[in-house]
Amino acid sequence: MPVIIHCRQAHDDMLEILTNFKKNHKDSLPKDKAWGVMHCFSGDEELAWQYFGLGLNISFTGLITFSAKWDDLIRRIPNDKFMIETDCPYMTPEPFRGKRNEPALVKKVAERIAEIKNLSLEKVADISTKNARELFNI
Repeated sequence: MPVIIHCRQAHDDMLEILTNFKKNHKDSLPKDKAWGVMHCFSGDEELAWQYFGLGLNISFTGLITFSAKWDDLIRRIPNDKFMIETDCPYMTPEPFRGKRNEPALVKKVAERIAEIKNLSLEKVADISTKNARELFNI
């Protein structure tokens, strides 16, 4: 089963834990796909690449709709390394900030990624769905 990891303000500790985990379990982890996802990713680009190197993907929320902090990362991220999510009831995307987040609003996250990566919304939906299906074996 894949892991879903939510890390806030403890990325140095998390990297150490995950590095040791991977070292101790390398033979049981998939080599050709991600074995987990960093849920609600809030780190920088350097951190994202460290997680990719450990065999993890990252997931974006509505945060990316009201902060440009992740724009460069999103432009450069390989299409097989990201997922999208709502993090309901939190992280409500623009233009709904301040209201309760709902699953239907994940479309706003996909629209922002499409805009940044200069892709169609349908392409981002296909990519993120494929990545989720691959991670969760569905």
